[in-house]
Amino acid sequence: GCLWVIPGSHHDPLHEHWTEPGDWHRRCYNGDNPGVPVESAPGDIIFLHCRTIHFPHENGSKSQRRTYQTAYCDADSGSQITGRAYNQKPLLLTDGQPTNVVRDIWTHLGHHIEH
Repeated sequence: GCLWVIPGSHHDPLHEHWTEPGDWHRRCYNGDNPGVPVESAPGDIIFLHCRTIHFPHENGSKSQRRTYQTAYCDADSGSQITGRAYNQKPLLLTDGQPTNVVRDIWTHLGHHIEH
């Protein structure tokens, strides 16, 4: 199954998040709107507003689904859920260039990043 979203949900107030017993992820919606599929191919990138309600349905294939999630925001912003500032996490880019955090990881993996 692909990613599903509820269009326009980013205009709603912040949704409360919770974890169901036995789940590995948090939930924030239990309404009747089934959402719409956002189909993608391997290697595609999907951009969502941070408040867009999104969810997968059960994976019907024998293959694992892998995702990489990142967030782009002002360095002074903070989580509306935890209240912690995002600027307490390591920066990955400064002025559009990878920081040493990224360089060290990529070097460890055998890659080189040009300035």
